[in-house]
Amino acid sequence: MFDSLNAIMERIESGLAQRDCESLPRLFYDADASAAPIGDWPSLDEIRRACDAYFKELRELSSDVDAAAANAARHDDHLARVNPIIVERYLTRIVGGNLLRCDPAPVSDKGFFYLVASPAVHGWRLPAALRPLDDTTLVATRADARQKAIDDGHERAGDAIMLGPSDPALMTLVEALRERVEPEMWQGSVLNDRSGCDDYTLFVYECDITEGAESDHPRHRPRPSTVSWLIRVPASGKARTMAWDTLPKLVPAQDLVAVPLASDVAELARWEAVDAAERERYRRAERLDSWVDQLRKQLWRLPNALTDAIPDRETKVSQRNKIKATIEARIDEAQDVARVSCGEPRRIGWERVIAVPYDENSEDDADPESEAVAMGHVKSRLTTKGWKVTDVQTA
Repeated sequence: MFDSLNAIMERIESGLAQRDCESLPRLFYDADASAAPIGDWPSLDEIRRACDAYFKELRELSSDVDAAAANAARHDDHLARVNPIIVERYLTRIVGGNLLRCDPAPVSDKGFFYLVASPAVHGWRLPAALRPLDDTTLVATRADARQKAIDDGHERAGDAIMLGPSDPALMTLVEALRERVEPEMWQGSVLNDRSGCDDYTLFVYECDITEGAESDHPRHRPRPSTVSWLIRVPASGKARTMAWDTLPKLVPAQDLVAVPLASDVAELARWEAVDAAERERYRRAERLDSWVDQLRKQLWRLPNALTDAIPDRETKVSQRNKIKATIEARIDEAQDVARVSCGEPRRIGWERVIAVPYDENSEDDADPESEAVAMGHVKSRLTTKGWKVTDVQTA
């Protein structure tokens, strides 16, 4: 129908004679127009009205949509739902380590907590930024819940400190907790891996990586950052990095005392940390070098493009050389910005991890978020087929 209407309007707008316009309704019929009753043919006004109505509806349905704004709103909504879960689970792990007490606050159904240093940790207090009045701090993990409580007239909701992944308060808490546990992490301890098959030693390393170099330009300053890794060294001696999301599978071991760290195991972990730092440095350098190459290709087109319209040859050559000199200086600056250097990896802590045999009747393994059930089933199936399973990690 649309194709027919479109063809009719094109022929009408081309200025056809009246007699030709009257024959246009033949397009609505497969057979000759004489085969259809004259009264069933639509008039030209009806055709115009139908076509106008169609295009009006089409314009309404195809209204402009700001894709960038829509994606940004979707991203913000996703973060608003995910971020509180990340923070609350982090607090749960800290409470499980007996470093903090975290009690729900009666301000809203969810998202508000009272934080206080655990009495078991003698001499340690919350950082000053999280102690506005006393040793107990009211924090909020959900911005929407905090705003709703404020709108509902809860005066204390406005005093709650936002504790989100990008909020300074959380970073302050993390740094304070790190300073508190660093001695214990360096001494090492013993953990159990509920989904493990073999015992191993787990190390935490970090390294400073700097992008850019010193420059006189105020905008070209070094950009330092710190990268951390988990490094696993099993009995086989093949060290490798592990994903951070494997940590929730580890639980404190009962009635086990940490053994001294073997020097050969520590050396294997150190070399793996050095390799991991170099891989990260190479990955960043490759990305920045690609940016410099693209910049060079675009800038080298400018001398000819900007001087082609100059009629005088000497002037053209002179201006072209000036532009080339400026471009070379800019490319040199870009290469300085693209430099990547890394320091020596530092060991933060280590743990001896003991694999715990899978127990079908264990209440701990009944946790729906645990992978122990799936790990045990897959391991059993592979063992019956003659395979020897030595690693059930998902990293």
